[in-house]
Amino acid sequence: MKNNTTRILLAAGAGFTLGSVCGQQASRRKNTAVPPQQLPTASTPDKAQERQLKQIRKVLNDTHKHVVAVSKGLQKPAA
Repeated sequence: MKNNTTRILLAAGAGFTLGSVCGQQASRRKNTAVPPQQLPTASTPDKAQERQLKQIRKVLNDTHKHVVAVSKGLQKPAA
């Protein structure tokens, strides 16, 4: 009987401690969350960056086309 009571008290204490820690973490995260109005706005990219991004997109698109063509060629058996 004494052994069961000890186990129950230990389990309740551990549960209470764990709940307390989790509650503190949740309230800390809730209080430190930045409201959307205070988030910094993204700066607009300049013309050089836009040009580089367009060039990178073109290269990636061309590479994708070549990879797809080669992979389709490998899938079809030679007749």
